[in-house]
Amino acid sequence: MNIVNTTDDLKRLPVSPVAQAINLVFFQLVWIITVLGVARDRIWPGLAALCLFFIIHAAISATARIDLILASIAITLGLVIDTVLLQGGLLSFEMNLPWPDIAPLWILILWVNFALLLNNGLRWLQGRYKIAAILGFIGGPLSYLGGIKLGAGELHVTPLVAYLIIGLCWAIITPLLLMVARELTRRTMQS
Repeated sequence: MNIVNTTDDLKRLPVSPVAQAINLVFFQLVWIITVLGVARDRIWPGLAALCLFFIIHAAISATARIDLILASIAITLGLVIDTVLLQGGLLSFEMNLPWPDIAPLWILILWVNFALLLNNGLRWLQGRYKIAAILGFIGGPLSYLGGIKLGAGELHVTPLVAYLIIGLCWAIITPLLLMVARELTRRTMQS
């Protein structure tokens, strides 16, 4: 079996600064379109934006197939995490479809959106898991706060408690997904 130096191999994957910028811009666009759509009782704009992002991503990313696997892992984790937050009475989501007792479809769109960022726009965080945890602790709650402010959800506990719990979840999930992304890439490059 060929032992691969993950850091060197990841650096050899062709990711241009332009592709990384496109990845970051589309990530933001999908997030905004999805949340604003939900606030107006429409899920299709977010789904359409994600599909467009994925098509562009597949065309410019060296890790598109890996990112598809990563997206399925992110959907599963997101379904569990946001369902626990929902069932725990921490928050509620608008357009809670298809079933009101679990995380809605549009939240899963955002998890796929995040997964597409991990091997591209956030590749620099792979191997820097303490920084990833700190950024997750800050960025996760800010994302939920933004969604709530735009009308896509509502808190049911004090904001400090809610954002602390959400921050802790994202402080764990961000480095975890980055580790998974790195390992999937390593294994793919070995085969």
